[in-house]
Amino acid sequence: MPSLVSIPKNHVQGGEITATLRPVTGFVVTASGTYVDTRIDRNPINPTGPYGTPSDFVGQRFPYTPRWQGSLDAQYRFPAFAELYAFLGGTVSARSGTTGALLSGDPAVAALEDGLRIDGYALVDLRAGIEAADERWRLELWGRNVTNKFYVNGVTRNSDFTTRFAGMPATYGLTVRYRFD
Repeated sequence: MPSLVSIPKNHVQGGEITATLRPVTGFVVTASGTYVDTRIDRNPINPTGPYGTPSDFVGQRFPYTPRWQGSLDAQYRFPAFAELYAFLGGTVSARSGTTGALLSGDPAVAALEDGLRIDGYALVDLRAGIEAADERWRLELWGRNVTNKFYVNGVTRNSDFTTRFAGMPATYGLTVRYRFD
């Protein structure tokens, strides 16, 4: 069963960085990344793994804490005709793997605990549209996860079953936006 447990000694360190580049008029590239290193340095009182086995969590990373996350976004906006601008853009976002629970390390339940692992993944989003020169209104056609990548963004162990939460499949839409001043 999931539970809130105080870890008596641990450490967290990391950093993040973001850079925005504008190499030519209308073209913007933004890159960002996060690195988080977590480690349990001392076990809680009565450490028990997700399958009820006595466990040693020392050296493990925190659940739901991918070591690496990042994104790269690019958009080009250019004059289309008579006070209208067109734009094309896309984003690639990625993260490394993590777990949905602290794992026991017990070989007897290792195969079961594999179901608590969350693999890393990368997603691609695209967008295109037109907008007024003063950006008062905008029409945008977009796609999220356009490669239809199957990914899991959450997993939990409840009683005698494991639940995995899948991310969104390829999704497409049209957004109409108007700004009232």
